[in-house]
Amino acid sequence: MIQENKIAEYFNVVPELVPFIPELLTDLWELGSSPELILQWIHDFGLPPDLTRVLDVGCGKGAVSISLAKKFDFQVKGIDFFEPFIKEAEKKAKEFNVSTLCQFDLADMREAVLSETEYNMVIYTAIGGVLGSLDQSIGKLRQTVNEGGLIIIDDGFLKNSERIDFPGYRYCCSYKDTVEQLTSYGDQIIKEKIFSTEEIRFINQQNTDWISKRADNLARQFPRQAELFYDFVENEKKECKIIEHDVNCAVWMIQKM
Repeated sequence: MIQENKIAEYFNVVPELVPFIPELLTDLWELGSSPELILQWIHDFGLPPDLTRVLDVGCGKGAVSISLAKKFDFQVKGIDFFEPFIKEAEKKAKEFNVSTLCQFDLADMREAVLSETEYNMVIYTAIGGVLGSLDQSIGKLRQTVNEGGLIIIDDGFLKNSERIDFPGYRYCCSYKDTVEQLTSYGDQIIKEKIFSTEEIRFINQQNTDWISKRADNLARQFPRQAELFYDFVENEKKECKIIEHDVNCAVWMIQKM
């Protein structure tokens, strides 16, 4: 069982708010990178459905995993340490008729990734520094895939040389340093998408609106905890400002050499 304080630390909230996280994020299925972009990239490779195994580290509610299974008939295993997300992913897999292709495990990603092997692709999107710095993350992720396997990682890099003092951004660095870390084991970046500020702002606004409405509903139901809900919204807004003004959000596809 994952300790609640560890979950609270990941979400950058007080432990008392953890039980309310599923409700606050009810309207967000795509918690990480865009499944559409990943599907588009994968389509070009023509990977065989019956032989392709995918590991989704930090799968959240399963948006990417389920999309891959539905589109390509891949066998996908998703790992996350937040039980409500795993339950939602399993529910969604049934809705999309891909339960036989998708497996979702509740586990500490930091430990689970060390024992997973022989996948054709591993996905690690919008998880921050759970596995450490980028080079540390790549070192762990690449061990899960076969030679020639694919690593898809969603992260970002600084627009200037200043460090960001905000949880989840301690490892953020320049574009040059980011690329050096991503390829520090001799692997090759074969695709890159750097999102424009306008793209990020649109997503942020939509997500913040949804979360704000959920916070309002919760505040009416639990007025004594209202401050917790609104603090969560304010924290989300602070992070939105950071990724709109200080960070370039990006996704990379890397091939293990």
